[in-house]
Amino acid sequence: MIQQKFYWLSQGVGWFLYILANLSIVLIFNPNSNFLSLFLNICFLSFCGLLLSHQYRNYIHKNNWLNLSPIQLIPRTLIASLFLSIVILILSIVFGKLISANEKPLPTASTSEVWATLLQFIFNIGAVFFLWSVLYFAIHFFINYKQKEIEALKKETILKDLEINILKSQINPHFIFNALNSIRALISENPSQAQSTINQLSNILRTLFQLNSKTFISLEQELKTINDYLAIEEIRYEERLDIELDIHPETLSIQIPPMLILTLVENAIKHGIAKNINGGRLKIKTFVQNNNLCIQIYNPGNYSLQLPQNQNTKGGYGLINTHQRLKLLYPQSASLTIENEDDNTVLTQLIIPKN
Repeated sequence: MIQQKFYWLSQGVGWFLYILANLSIVLIFNPNSNFLSLFLNICFLSFCGLLLSHQYRNYIHKNNWLNLSPIQLIPRTLIASLFLSIVILILSIVFGKLISANEKPLPTASTSEVWATLLQFIFNIGAVFFLWSVLYFAIHFFINYKQKEIEALKKETILKDLEINILKSQINPHFIFNALNSIRALISENPSQAQSTINQLSNILRTLFQLNSKTFISLEQELKTINDYLAIEEIRYEERLDIELDIHPETLSIQIPPMLILTLVENAIKHGIAKNINGGRLKIKTFVQNNNLCIQIYNPGNYSLQLPQNQNTKGGYGLINTHQRLKLLYPQSASLTIENEDDNTVLTQLIIPKN
């Protein structure tokens, strides 16, 4: 609405200034001109320019000229300006004959003078329309650039908010306390393993607090954090947790959002291994298919809930954050599904573009 009002205001002001400029120039260099006839001609000319430039604008939008490159726009704009100037020339000749029907006829001009006057008129009006085109495209590109900047800032803000939520809810708080309890027990039983576990916990926390500085990391880096996480969980679950990694070498260098897979691994342990008396196998598999990175996580259990679609949906914040991050970073090109592979196996599958 604001852009529409600005457009009509610019049109009105622009063509009004065109009337004033033309009147001023003619009266300065030819003060004996018929003012009424001159005024009517210039007003008619401006009115035609206003209507034709508006139709020209509609044509630009209809044919998607705003999406063309400058190299593609220049010849189209030149041809359009020439065509519009010829249309206005014809209309002006007709209008001029109508308003000068009762006036004393002017001296007959030579053919060369007539053609010179017509070409001068076409050139002048064509230059006006070309300037109009340049201003219109420049204003549009400026507004569009600003809108893209605003959208990028909004997207960045949303991502930062999501990352803060991840810091708050990425790892189950009980995991930290359980890890500390495990370390306390290991201090007397196995000091070297206790030291190793402290290092692993430190690595996980460091990764969490560095989350804001990186939008993407390699899958290899993500797997290092996952290995630290699983090593700590193995101390807690002992023989109840069986880990299998099937990582294709081709996938290691692919860039992914940090902590994305860890969320799904933590979810699989929390709702799969932890709730099963006998525990079970956690399998992580990665491979490339159709130029997409495919990540599959298998865990024991039975999945009967739908993936949360927004923050008002009942469900874990980890899955909500993961779903929203995918929508922001990979619009229409990523997917996250959780389904029952069989009666006692849940498959979580994440597909994101390779590049």
